[in-house]
Amino acid sequence: MKDIETFHPTPVMMKMLDALSNKLAQERKSNVNRRWRERKPLKAPCKVFFLVGGANRTMSISAKTRNISGKGLGIVVKRAFHQDEPVEVCLQPAGRPPLFMAGLTRFCRYVADGFFEVGIELMVAKPEAIFANNPIQALQALPWLAESLQRKHDSAFMNDQRRKIEKVDKLVRAK
Repeated sequence: MKDIETFHPTPVMMKMLDALSNKLAQERKSNVNRRWRERKPLKAPCKVFFLVGGANRTMSISAKTRNISGKGLGIVVKRAFHQDEPVEVCLQPAGRPPLFMAGLTRFCRYVADGFFEVGIELMVAKPEAIFANNPIQALQALPWLAESLQRKHDSAFMNDQRRKIEKVDKLVRAK
């Protein structure tokens, strides 16, 4: 796994993330809070791990947390995530051990300048990596992770089948 202790976002990136977080906070003041649990502001640099290559390895990207609740985490990141995509977030508080939190994305919306706001439903939190180090082992040990990937596969399969049926249907109607 990439060395989390040496992760330091550039001051320019942190300034941009702060500006985006403030913009999002202003937008949210007029919206109704649809969460079941109260959000607590949490603005800290973090690293987000996600599955690639058929879920047999992970990649990571720098991000910033926005808020946290009993079952969720909000982040701002320069990558779009699909709904139900598994992610693992690592926070490294100064002078403390890292905190790894894994869950499923519930929403992702474009904010500005290539940044996205992502809401994550947390499934587990530990002081060690959850799936970032060994995704294949995690798939065997974490039912929610395997089920998420199965739903993604089933959805892709069903969309492909739907396209094939529509194609045949068009051919039949044309005759």
